[in-house]
Amino acid sequence: MQQSEVWLSAAADLVFDARSAVASRHSGWERYSRSLRSALHDQFRVVDYVGPRWRGEPILPAANVVQPSIVVRGHAGTPVHYPTFPPPPAVSLALGRRLVYTLHDLTWWKYPETASRLGRAVYRKWAETAVRCTTILTVSEAVAREVQSSFGVPADRLFVASLASDLPICEPGRRPARDRPYLLSVAAIEPRKNIDRLVEAFRISGLAESHDLVLVGRRAWGEMPAGTSLLSDVDDDMLAGLYAGASATVLVSLYEGFGLPILESLAQGTTVVCSDLDVFREVSDGAGIFVDPLDPASIARGLRAAAAGGSPPTSAVLAARARSWADTARQAGAAYASARRNG
Repeated sequence: MQQSEVWLSAAADLVFDARSAVASRHSGWERYSRSLRSALHDQFRVVDYVGPRWRGEPILPAANVVQPSIVVRGHAGTPVHYPTFPPPPAVSLALGRRLVYTLHDLTWWKYPETASRLGRAVYRKWAETAVRCTTILTVSEAVAREVQSSFGVPADRLFVASLASDLPICEPGRRPARDRPYLLSVAAIEPRKNIDRLVEAFRISGLAESHDLVLVGRRAWGEMPAGTSLLSDVDDDMLAGLYAGASATVLVSLYEGFGLPILESLAQGTTVVCSDLDVFREVSDGAGIFVDPLDPASIARGLRAAAAGGSPPTSAVLAARARSWADTARQAGAAYASARRNG
């Protein structure tokens, strides 16, 4: 395997795989990597590793197949964090517990039919090696429990660092002007996000006469449902305004590891309609309108309840706003300390 060396001229606390942080895409992986990287640089001496970059191609780039292992000369104990892409098996085996891998969810095992071809054919196998021998970081207590039950990862190799919203709080006068009230869905167009059932639920809810359904995200590997449009070039200020102006944010995924749109919506003071999943109850502090994601009629009832008006509890709004990426970085620091001690 090709070798790529990260030379550290001074003491460093961490080597961070920043490929997703510098990518042009704006999905959950990229937002996580960028926000965490920024917070880590405020607290630790971080060396960013930007090896073969993701090119956004529909198939795995050849450079990613032979992704270089990381060799830290002179600092053999420095932890290495892969925050998104799973490390190639040779890297996991070479670094062992010194490597920290963020396992965001168990989609590749629990819902493989909703995963991309890369996820099913490549990333699942790579992640399985990482789970066996590296330090695992998850983004929620719900996923940590799944990792323990599915893979038997011991507690001393498993850590949780929950996420935060770094969107600006949108003042009422800065919300986007729209002709009609709207329900907002922020999700990539892929099968796991369950957009087809959301659109069907919106149709049977009768709300189309009074409300629009606004989808924000990117085209992944799913088909756009008929009768919908997609906003894809949305910056943070515009996204904050869309959350703040919505009658509700709707996230009816079949499965998630966290559900950042729930937190982002609550931070703007907007009601959330979401799947009745353990992780969504964790993220929302139980403040959502919970629905069965497999039942369009259940989703439709949730949409009508949200459209009738009301706001989330003040305690949930304040809790969402209190979370910070600085806290996420500090929580991740426990994983890095363990990796340094045991790597």
